[in-house]
Order: sequence, then C-alpha cells, then structure tokens
Amino acid sequence: VRAAAATGFESYDEARELRQKLIEEIDAEVLQAGDAGERGVYAALMTVKARAGEDLIARGGSLARLRAYETHQPLPALALAYRLYGDAGRAGELARRNRAVHPGFMPVRGQSLAE
Repeated sequence: VRAAAATGFESYDEARELRQKLIEEIDAEVLQAGDAGERGVYAALMTVKARAGEDLIARGGSLARLRAYETHQPLPALALAYRLYGDAGRAGELARRNRAVHPGFMPVRGQSLAE
C-alpha cells in the first residue's frame, strides 16, 4: 500500500490496473484474517483497502486514458508523435511507453495517451 501511495502515474489505465492488483492482494489477506478470526486485522485491512482504492481513483481519475494506435509500417517516434499529438516533442514518451528498440522504428501497434 505504501508503494502504491508513492507511485506516480502517466495514465488513468495505469492507476486502474494498480488499484485492481492491490485490491486483489488485500482481499486475499482479508480472507485469511477472517478465516483465522482476526477481527482487528480484518477491520484494519478493510479500512486500508477502502482508503487505498479511493486514493488511486482520485489520483488516476483526471489522467488521460491509453488508446491503441496502428500504422501500416514502422514510423520514427518523431513522426508518430506529431501524427498522434501534433507535438514531435512527445516522441520520447511514445518510445518509452512502447519499449521501442530504436526511436527511428516504432512498433506498428502500440499505445499512446489519448488527449
């Protein structure tokens, strides 16, 4: 939960994915505490679950969503950034997000921030 609280997000989708994973992990611990009759631990975990979920919703709610893109051939990150955003300065962001081997040859399918 502390690591999730310290995590910064670039997109709504990243925050939502982390929230889902965190809730699943906490739910597993809640079940164990409930089965063991640990009422105090159970109550504390439920509180942490609610607060962590609310935090991630609040921090991720105003962020851009991810969208898929597809091109017919590999494009340089500069050209793709200009095509998608009208801003070639975002080429590095696209290359990182899609783990491009070289920014001169972006994958033909990938993800970008919807803005």
